Amino acid sequence: MKKFLKSIGPLYLTVQIIKRYGVVLKVRKKFRGSRIDASVKILNAPALILGNNVELQHNITLHCGGRDWCNNTGSISIGDDSVLSNDVVIWGCGANVIIGKNFDCAPGVKIFASRTDYNYINERKHIFKDVIIGDNVICYANVVISPGVKIGNNAVIGANSVVLKDVPPNVVVAGSPAKEVKKRIQDNP
Repeated sequence: MKKFLKSIGPLYLTVQIIKRYGVVLKVRKKFRGSRIDASVKILNAPALILGNNVELQHNITLHCGGRDWCNNTGSISIGDDSVLSNDVVIWGCGANVIIGKNFDCAPGVKIFASRTDYNYINERKHIFKDVIIGDNVICYANVVISPGVKIGNNAVIGANSVVLKDVPPNVVVAGSPAKEVKKRIQDNP
């Protein structure tokens, strides 16, 4: 059996890479004004909406729902002129992730519209809540955004922060859990 798995392993990987790249090609064709790295993984691509001039860099995962466990629902929408850096994960399963224009997203950011309900872990129940991120938001490296969070326009989220509650517009938050550090001085009022 081990010999069989070793012999088919490279073939299986090749098939998976071709399937993933086929999805990326379809998304590139649909959203011609965007730049999408070949390594981007998109699940349920019909539920993905990209604005103009969106850049998706290396090794990003966009899970747009469409599975039984999330009631076959969910979507991800990313606004114009947004850049998502390497290793970002957006989990739009069972609810929607809506991102505004000019989103500046550093490497390793994780955004979740669903989570397991720890009160019913044996029943595998989930909580689904939309995540809404306004225009001109900056998320520095390794930020985690939880289901149901709304982030206002022009907000800044410090590196390694865990965002559990809404973030008002024009503020800088940081920490775990993220808390307001100061008001943001806007360069373009």
